[in-house]
Amino acid sequence: MTHAAAARPLPPGLLSFLREESDPASLTRRLDLPAAPLDPESWEQALFGPARDFLSRPGKGFRGKLVELGWEMGGGPARSCPADLPFIVELLHAGSLIVDDVEDGAAHRRGEPALHHTWGIPLAINTGTWMYFAALDRIARLDVPPPCAARLQQDAVRTLLRCHHGQALDLAIDVLSLRQSEVRRTVEATTRLKTGCLVAFAASAGAVAAQAPSHVVEALSQLGMRLGVALQMLDDRGSILSPARLEKGLEDVRERRPTWPWAWAASSADEVGYARLVRTARRSLSSDPGAVVEALQRALPRDRATEPHELLARALADVERATGPSRALEEVREHARVLEAAYA
Repeated sequence: MTHAAAARPLPPGLLSFLREESDPASLTRRLDLPAAPLDPESWEQALFGPARDFLSRPGKGFRGKLVELGWEMGGGPARSCPADLPFIVELLHAGSLIVDDVEDGAAHRRGEPALHHTWGIPLAINTGTWMYFAALDRIARLDVPPPCAARLQQDAVRTLLRCHHGQALDLAIDVLSLRQSEVRRTVEATTRLKTGCLVAFAASAGAVAAQAPSHVVEALSQLGMRLGVALQMLDDRGSILSPARLEKGLEDVRERRPTWPWAWAASSADEVGYARLVRTARRSLSSDPGAVVEALQRALPRDRATEPHELLARALADVERATGPSRALEEVREHARVLEAAYA
């Protein structure tokens, strides 16, 4: 087992966070350990090495940016969002990716071997779940009014709870065992819980910290939810249409996951056509999963190709009605356009 080099630079917020978390004296005090601190190398091997490895990998950083833009749209002074809040959300996201990769048996993440391949499954799971609790602990130490910190804690815990419900559905539901009428609502519920909730928290957290009115916080939360759902739609669609991403599509098919191509096929095909698609899948999954992908490609209704874009457009319009036009909103629009192009 090889460990990735720890030489890659970390984003400033995460670098400061890890320095503080791994400082021997601070760690001893916060963990209520005996006065003599443990050897720092022990902590590096056990926890901070895996965390640094993963957090230094380049990611989009979109959720953290959304926190900052939500702060501005919520009335906070431009570029003065509490420094820890964006990386708290990124930390929650990173922890979820590490644990998801173990549960899904993923081989790679962010251009490198998944963390459990380089540090082992036990350390990967512990590192991922530690990130959840480290993020929650950090919320309690934010420089915001106590009612804001309490609301952010509550929202973060609710987000994690809902994400775990969504992940449970994604791992356990066999899409081929669902009745045709159940497929779309199952996929939508899984997407909202597993993907949309964390983006909703990212979009609303800055506004909560800025003490924005409740209707603004709600509009931004809905923006994040719709954005998360739209991006998952694009991701699922691209995984069966893009040759560069076909391996992901094949994995989803082999695992019988409830994805948007199945939802669109089920809601558009007649009973006979959908039953034929399911029979093809059951017959070909073990011997030729590529044939199932091709059948899904043929079953994709053309009129659903614009659904993710329309979902985003409605969400952005709702936010503009709640907050008015702003530089931050235009930046969200631009980020949405870039992500649409990247996922598509």
